[in-house]
Amino acid sequence: MPILSLLYDRIRTEEKLIINTAEKKGIELRPIDVKDLHLIITDPNKDREIFGDIAIERCVSYFRGLHLTAILEGKGIRVINPYSIMSICGNKMLTSILLAKHGIPTPKTIIAFTKEEAVK
Repeated sequence: MPILSLLYDRIRTEEKLIINTAEKKGIELRPIDVKDLHLIITDPNKDREIFGDIAIERCVSYFRGLHLTAILEGKGIRVINPYSIMSICGNKMLTSILLAKHGIPTPKTIIAFTKEEAVK
């Protein structure tokens, strides 16, 4: 059976439920407070054993979770809530572009690159 890790920077109700459910089902789950990590990113094989086979990314901090996910995927570790999705969902402009591209109705969205253009 695969070994899972639960990556968090704050334990909330959802993380407690994941931990309790894994325990009840006999799933090996390693809760990891990412604030306690330091990782060597230039060696793809270093630190892999810490995370098991699959990591579940649950950080409250967007950039902490995003960067950690990129590092783990670079080491070949499968991450639930992957970098490709996090980078889009955490960016309102990219999300709006994709929704519009796929014909999903959204409120009118305008972007400007200067203060002067924004007030027009």
